Amino acid sequence: MKLICCIDNHGGMMFNHRRQSQDREVRRDILTYVGSGVLWMNAYSFKQFCSEHSDTQYYQIHVAENFISKAGPDDYCFVENAIYLINELDLSEIVLYHWNRDYPSDVSFDLNLCNWHIIHSKDFCGFSHEKITRKVFKKNEI
Repeated sequence: MKLICCIDNHGGMMFNHRRQSQDREVRRDILTYVGSGVLWMNAYSFKQFCSEHSDTQYYQIHVAENFISKAGPDDYCFVENAIYLINELDLSEIVLYHWNRDYPSDVSFDLNLCNWHIIHSKDFCGFSHEKITRKVFKKNEI
């Protein structure tokens, strides 16, 4: 499975049961990055995608509360509030969107990236953030 998450400078993802931030340019970039692949998420995350897109623009999004267990090996999972369900052994790729800001958080990205390496990094201007960085990680070969 391929994991997609948004984090702040300290790895924070959520605060007080809410996402720290959202940005429509990040959503657009996620859909472009996934392309014709399958993108899994829960209903909480889907709310931000369906708020501005027509049905034809999110055809690749599949929504289920147990989405992580339904995802296939080549599928993407956008995770905001269920990072604790991720088993690193199931991952082949990690895509992190960095807000490049400091936010308060009580849920953090806690996967250890020491066995991963960056294969691609891209900075772009978001709608609400002047700089967003997308980093793509692959597992180190053993």
